Amino acid sequence: MNSILTNLVAILAASQSAPNDNPDIRSFAVCAPLKTFFNVNERDDYIVIADLNAALGIARNCVASGDPLGHLSEAYVLVKQGNVSLARAAIGRANALGQDPAMAARITCMIERAANNLPAARSACDRALSLRPNWVQALASRAEIARIDGDRLGALRYIEQALRGRPEGASLLVTRAELLLALGRKDEAVLTARRAVQSAPIRGETHNILATSLIAVQEYEGAIAAATRSIEVAPGFPDAWSLRAEARYRSSQDALAAADAARAIAIDPTHERAYWVQAMIDRQNNRLDSALAAIDRAVAIDPESAAAHHERGFILERLGRSREAEASHRRASTIDPRWSSPWVSLSAIALAAKDYPKAESLAREAISRDDRSANGHGNLAAAARAQGRLSEALEHYDRALALRPNLEPSLFWRARTLSELGRPTAAIADYSKLVEVNPKYGWAWVNRGQLYLETGNATAAWNDLNHIIGGMRTQSEPWVLWHLAGIRSGRTNSQMLDRLGQIWPNTPNAGSLAVRANLRRLAGYPLSAVLEDVDAARSMRPTGFVSRYVDAATDEALFDALCGTPELLRACARALIMSAPY
Repeated sequence: MNSILTNLVAILAASQSAPNDNPDIRSFAVCAPLKTFFNVNERDDYIVIADLNAALGIARNCVASGDPLGHLSEAYVLVKQGNVSLARAAIGRANALGQDPAMAARITCMIERAANNLPAARSACDRALSLRPNWVQALASRAEIARIDGDRLGALRYIEQALRGRPEGASLLVTRAELLLALGRKDEAVLTARRAVQSAPIRGETHNILATSLIAVQEYEGAIAAATRSIEVAPGFPDAWSLRAEARYRSSQDALAAADAARAIAIDPTHERAYWVQAMIDRQNNRLDSALAAIDRAVAIDPESAAAHHERGFILERLGRSREAEASHRRASTIDPRWSSPWVSLSAIALAAKDYPKAESLAREAISRDDRSANGHGNLAAAARAQGRLSEALEHYDRALALRPNLEPSLFWRARTLSELGRPTAAIADYSKLVEVNPKYGWAWVNRGQLYLETGNATAAWNDLNHIIGGMRTQSEPWVLWHLAGIRSGRTNSQMLDRLGQIWPNTPNAGSLAVRANLRRLAGYPLSAVLEDVDAARSMRPTGFVSRYVDAATDEALFDALCGTPELLRACARALIMSAPY
């Protein structure tokens, strides 16, 4: 069971009155005097002994008085104290006397679990359950062992059997929610976590699991509220602070998130999650060296944290260390084989390397683990698109956007795919949504302008391109398209020259130089000024349509052909739409 649970329940000391009235205590096979030290939350199954030293004295008095359950009592308290060798000796004496075989098996399970002897613990727990099949505490222990074995479904079955005997057991509900999250059943986890809070509203771990579940379904305000309630209940524990830090980070409250992470670290300098959140904040704010230092600390604290290795992969990607990044993501996928996110990242790395078959395979691995992975479907769509399977790509872009309607890469590439499939109106709608979501997405403005131009709406094309062209400082093609839109929408050469003077880039590119050369030629500038721009553009080795446009600056017939013929204009537009990088 959760170690924090033990501490919290001990602090809260639930159910101080009439502890022997609790059915779990009545059926617990230890000597009667020891039971007076037991506390059990009336809606839970977890037994707490507040004073273990005093309890051990009472258990040994039971042994001395010949109580038939004395050795079992002594073994139980000793294992609670962590004294494995003495507990093992005591349970041996209990077994020799035949003291309650089911209880003896249960305590043996506890002893072997404390000794990290999982096969023996598993065998003992199974023996206890064969004698008392619906014993809630033995079922909870067996679930814990199954979870350690990696058998999450098996663990869930044991917990659900235990819950049939105690439906409002808060610790059982917490464990069930944790298992559901690990199995990707996020919505069920939220419902289970809410039941846990209703069962034990003054216990921090129930609010913590609710916060964790709400983060998983991206309900960050609810997660912040749940973590805040946990802090109010038990402010001295780091978990709630780091959970609130994560929820605040994911809702773009970086300063508050950083303060919460720092508070968690102040409470416990070895709290791995807090360093993980700190690393995410630093990465988001481009403090990559600081982010790497924080995540390395998290990995050092918990080498088996899949989330920490995954985040380390993100940071290494940003640092340009793609081979190391891939290794970190693969380590995360090994630690948690059912988690889809590392596979999404591995797929993205393969996409960036233009290894599209590999990217497709990795994206399918991600989706096989979580069919609700929007980025997984987006990556699979990108890989299919790059391999010429446009209709299949469109299906996966649709799936990605059904899951996350504002996912920018999928909006952009679905629009591009729709355009290539001959559906410009639908593509324009996607670009329109994208510029609402992110007004600084330059290529969305450019591509919508191209589609307006292709479908005969030259004024709308000019408005889009004129709006964004000043920000296209390194790309050549949008400048050519801007000039074409100006011509088609009836802008005069003088108007375009004036506008060009207002937005001239600090670092001209081949496209902007070609446009200025053509405008200067038409305005009657000296040939030397025109050739200066032409030579500068050619030195940049422009390709495709931009190269022809540079040539047109000194060839009036070619310029007229390129800019005046609708078929060629459409060919130019289609060439331009393919120029944006993946």
